Amino acid sequence: MTCGCGQDPWARQPPAGGSGAGFAEARARAEAVGVVAGAPIMAYVLEPLVRDQTIELAHVTILDSAARVVIIREIGRGNRIGVQVPIGAALRAAKNADCRYLVLSHNHPSGDPWPSVDDARLTADAERAAAYHGLLLLDHLVLGQHEFFSFREEGTWKIPS
Repeated sequence: MTCGCGQDPWARQPPAGGSGAGFAEARARAEAVGVVAGAPIMAYVLEPLVRDQTIELAHVTILDSAARVVIIREIGRGNRIGVQVPIGAALRAAKNADCRYLVLSHNHPSGDPWPSVDDARLTADAERAAAYHGLLLLDHLVLGQHEFFSFREEGTWKIPS
């Protein structure tokens, strides 16, 4: 799979300080599943990136028009209780990949995927910013230990029509 720039986007992974093994496993899972047909599949693909993490990590996953993963980028590293998610970095990743579909995700090292009020605000802010730039935020996943929360699938947020 190549991005709009004609390069293998996975070749740029992992970012400095990222887990090479986690990105390799996520890449293998993304290639094996092909089409990401919902939050459970997306969570399955992302799980290796946050497995056994003791700090919060934020990622953006860029999807093509056929719902296949083009690239996954780590966009934030936090601490045990939070992570700053730079919405601009997520949007740039989608624009640079020449794709308009993205999924935000982050983990809760506590294992409890229930989102905070800040997580809900982030989702709303990211959706508005994505729409402004002609992009579509498909979901925001919070990954816990063996569980996840999908803002879209839990009905707490709807994709605009």
